[in-house]
Amino acid sequence: MRFVLSLFQKTKLIWKKRTPYQTVYVYEKGRVRYMRFASESWQGALDMRNKDRLLFPYQRFFLAYKAWLPEVHSFLALGVGTGTAIRTVRRQHPKAYIAGVDLDASVLQAAVEYFDCPCDDRTQLIAMHGRAFLDAAEQRFDLVFLDAFDSFSIPKSMRTKECFSAIAKVLEENGLLVVNVIGTLCGPWSDSFRTLYKTLRQVFPEVWILPVSRWLYMEQNILLIARKQSDAAQFPIDPADPEVRKYIERLYTRSIPTEDIPVYQDLDQ
Repeated sequence: MRFVLSLFQKTKLIWKKRTPYQTVYVYEKGRVRYMRFASESWQGALDMRNKDRLLFPYQRFFLAYKAWLPEVHSFLALGVGTGTAIRTVRRQHPKAYIAGVDLDASVLQAAVEYFDCPCDDRTQLIAMHGRAFLDAAEQRFDLVFLDAFDSFSIPKSMRTKECFSAIAKVLEENGLLVVNVIGTLCGPWSDSFRTLYKTLRQVFPEVWILPVSRWLYMEQNILLIARKQSDAAQFPIDPADPEVRKYIERLYTRSIPTEDIPVYQDLDQ
């Protein structure tokens, strides 16, 4: 019944702001609030009656990080959007220091005002290019989540070998990087995903693949989980949380062929 009723609910524009980078829209339909850019791709959503509910599958799969890092003391979000990852980490780790970096200050404004993104003495939101932040950062982080998009892909400057090397430098020795990428695991349209995977492997000795769908030839959200240190004997651990265990069981363990594709580098930009 809830689904049937939602078909008849109107989508309302409740906020719009044109910025030097894009136009940011906030919509509301029923109990759900959405953010999108001019590209018409959804950047995130919030259930206003149940703010702990994770609406997008990749946001739920992000919790798989707990199999490697049960405790997080510091978290960096490269790309904030609606602030879902920040809310999730704050809920899971109330004492953690959190930094959220987004190029567009208006995205941060909307995240706080319309999507309940934390903004407190343990949460710092920074309007800055991700590479500039990484170059200047002195803080080290247990967990980094790269979830930045222009239109439908990760910005070129945020997916190169040099960028991943900069991320590795701000990670603690046992730190973890999670990258959200939209791509195809197998088949003729898998080149961009395989190139990103190959690039990440140039910097990180351990990279796990977590697709949100079982359809390997379908474009989907895929999480790449990269660990700074190699210790395959101990990680990922068997999580006590059954939800996290469910995600770990979905890890893609087949070999990814990369001989035919290049590595993303700054010189290519």
